[in-house]
Amino acid sequence: MLIDFVHQLFKIGSMASGNFNRCSKNLFSGLLKQNQKGALVVTGIRGSILMIITLSLRDAMF
Repeated sequence: MLIDFVHQLFKIGSMASGNFNRCSKNLFSGLLKQNQKGALVVTGIRGSILMIITLSLRDAMF
């Protein structure tokens, strides 16, 4: 369920930016490999939320 949530965040992020799409694939595969480490998953979620907010703000400004 947590991985699905992370995947949804990455899908939203990849819609916002093609460059982020590549990053999210790398991050997502990294999260799957190191799924046991809860801290990494939390960091991934926090990072993707920050990325989405940043991209949204950037798109709103320009």
